[in-house]
Amino acid sequence: KVRGVRIELEALEEAVGNVPGVKHCESRVTDEARKLVMIVSGPNVVEASIKEAAAKLGRGYMLSEVKIVDQSAWKFNTSGKLVRNHIPLEDQSSAGGSDGKLKDSWSCFVQEGASDLEIEIAEC
Repeated sequence: KVRGVRIELEALEEAVGNVPGVKHCESRVTDEARKLVMIVSGPNVVEASIKEAAAKLGRGYMLSEVKIVDQSAWKFNTSGKLVRNHIPLEDQSSAGGSDGKLKDSWSCFVQEGASDLEIEIAEC
């Protein structure tokens, strides 16, 4: 749910993926389910057309933010599927700890309670 409205992220990604010029997209719900953010890449992508495609799905699909990134920002697994949450939403300068250094996903991984298999996968 976003702002009290049930939405389907897959439907949103499909609608935005059909916008001319969009090569890849990923949607995220942030700020305790108050913001709906879309990350997109592709040649000549226009933010207004992304927001319009999302809004056609209904009032719950109004995007709070559209982040346009370079195609090289995406990461894919060995099966060719998009690695979700790979692209940070905040600027690189504000990411990381209090010392300003960026943290990788392994340093943020909570190992307590994780199975051996989960740890092995996270180490990759």
